[in-house]
Amino acid sequence: MTLPVAAAIGGLPPVLFAAAVLVTCVHRSRGVRRLLNGLREKQIILTFDDGPQESSTPAVLDVLRQNSVHALFFVTAERARQCPELIRQMQADGHQIGLHGLAHRNPWLWGLWPGYARREIAEGVDILRLLGVSPRYFRPAWGRLSPFTALYARRAGLRFFFWNVMAEDWEPGATAFSIDQRLRARRGSKAVICLHDAFHRGASEAPLHTAAALRHFIPASLAQGWQFTLPDPGAPVSCQEAA
Repeated sequence: MTLPVAAAIGGLPPVLFAAAVLVTCVHRSRGVRRLLNGLREKQIILTFDDGPQESSTPAVLDVLRQNSVHALFFVTAERARQCPELIRQMQADGHQIGLHGLAHRNPWLWGLWPGYARREIAEGVDILRLLGVSPRYFRPAWGRLSPFTALYARRAGLRFFFWNVMAEDWEPGATAFSIDQRLRARRGSKAVICLHDAFHRGASEAPLHTAAALRHFIPASLAQGWQFTLPDPGAPVSCQEAA
């Protein structure tokens, strides 16, 4: 067992795990409320996690391009380094790119080790900058924060970015139809939607089902008067906003 895992499991007090759960709940509640308050009725911010991945991200990008819709991609830095051409394509298509961590490791485990939490943010940001991306937003894996992850993200000037709608598009039994129906049923009057353009545990057809669902969901939503928007890239980011 590696040192960070051993420390997180047996070497750190249970109160630290409890603190991680509390930090996550507070930031998620506050962050989602702020995002939704910034949206008008029938507006959607479409976000994607876990990529990029050569077998699935292009299909998602194609759907967005065909419908002239822009999205916010939360990429894992190690995958971004392996797929620089997809990062360039995201930028060329007008999408925004945020950090989803260095790799897809559980912050309620690895993030309880301060050394790894520091590396997760610092190296993740450095890799994206080398690829020409200056990330403003951070979405931790599984939407989970630790006190250390939160600390180093704030120090890097990153704003946490959660969601209020998910369609379980990663589930083995998910289909284009089920994903589409969940999105329509759950979006309410405004929404920040979290989907996936890759699968962090290895090869999977799940993101292709997501792309197929969007071929129906996006045109139907546009026809009903919905608008797909992005967070304002010119808005200042402060430590208070990132907290």
